[in-house]
Amino acid sequence: KQWYQRRVAITAGIVDQNTNERETNLAATLASSAAFNTKPLKWVALRESTYELCYNSACYKLAVGDTDGAEERLHKAKELCKKEFEDDEQEFEYEQAPIQVMLGLCEQQRGNSKEAVTLYNNVIKEKHGDAQTVAVAANNIICINKDQNMFDSKKKLKLCTGEQVTKRLAQYQRHSIDFNSCLLSFYTNQLESFRNKSLELQQSGLDLAPLLLATYYNKEKKMDEAVKVLTDAPVRSLAVQLALAQLQKSKGDFEGCHKSLSGLSEFEGRPGYINILAGLLLHTAGPEKCIGYLEDALTKLRSSGSYSASQLNEWTISLARFVLSQNLPQRSATILEYLLSRDSTNIKALALLIRSVSLFDAPRAKDVAQRLPEIQIPSEINLEELEMGVGVTSGRGLRKVIQPEEEKIKEANRRFETKKKKVPTATLR
Repeated sequence: KQWYQRRVAITAGIVDQNTNERETNLAATLASSAAFNTKPLKWVALRESTYELCYNSACYKLAVGDTDGAEERLHKAKELCKKEFEDDEQEFEYEQAPIQVMLGLCEQQRGNSKEAVTLYNNVIKEKHGDAQTVAVAANNIICINKDQNMFDSKKKLKLCTGEQVTKRLAQYQRHSIDFNSCLLSFYTNQLESFRNKSLELQQSGLDLAPLLLATYYNKEKKMDEAVKVLTDAPVRSLAVQLALAQLQKSKGDFEGCHKSLSGLSEFEGRPGYINILAGLLLHTAGPEKCIGYLEDALTKLRSSGSYSASQLNEWTISLARFVLSQNLPQRSATILEYLLSRDSTNIKALALLIRSVSLFDAPRAKDVAQRLPEIQIPSEINLEELEMGVGVTSGRGLRKVIQPEEEKIKEANRRFETKKKKVPTATLR
């Protein structure tokens, strides 16, 4: 951080023939921090007078999720690049190749795979950029292809794995290409090759490598080995934790699944995450522990200030309904009374409270029912006609309601006669 502050001070305080170069280096540093850190360095006000500065600014924008801002600066970088090399077409094509790849990445981030592949293929076919730029474009196409268009992916992989290419790639780029190469072996059912590459990646220290090896064991129906690989992973990334929990759940190991999911700060305080942990607790520790966890979680949600009163009320009613389903009506009533103390007009909560109280204190339930608001019936509605109309939508119900007494007698006699005809008789032979 001190280095960063000194760099900013130097860049801002000195203006000479090297100012553009210093600002470009600072912008590249900021872009790298955004690409490889969850808490990137704050962007500083830099000029965008050269295509390199615009390009680095675009990289920063894209890394922090501002795709539109990144695309705008990339187009500006392309214009500045064209202006700078207007007398040298070949140099312009070479310098603008990384800009084209980044434009392709913008489209890829938006989910426009077709447009992204077109931009990447233009760079590859024209071969204007250096080997590193071509390798990045080819690797991104492999990512888009996934388990489709395997022949094209194999061709693209050759552009990424040549000896001259790998020397110029950064370690994270080589890991990304090796990871995709491993997946390609899996998609083409080359399981032994897939296993060997997975082991190599794990030995190289790639965080996601255990996922590949676990995938191999899962494919071979060796669930215990798959779980062990993820459990023994040197770095428990979020993806590894979630995959481990999924495997444990598939095996029926709900206790292990709960342990793997507990304490994930990325999901802390999210209703869906709370719901999953509560379901696992219900399986492993019983309703008491589950209800206690849900009550604590709901208290934290209230104090977080991140959710509206209506959302919190709905979750409170859902909790009370769940508690009641576990045959704990008194505890359900306590939860609902707390809600009604804060929102006395909540009819859903009041109706559920009456139901809960009626299971252990019927007289009190009648008193609570008095709190229900009186239904205002418009004067033009005739209640007697409504009561007579019960069952109008059902022919059988209608007959039961309005069938005259004489018709009932006739119907009874008819049924009696029918039964008499069906009485079996004995025959002498």
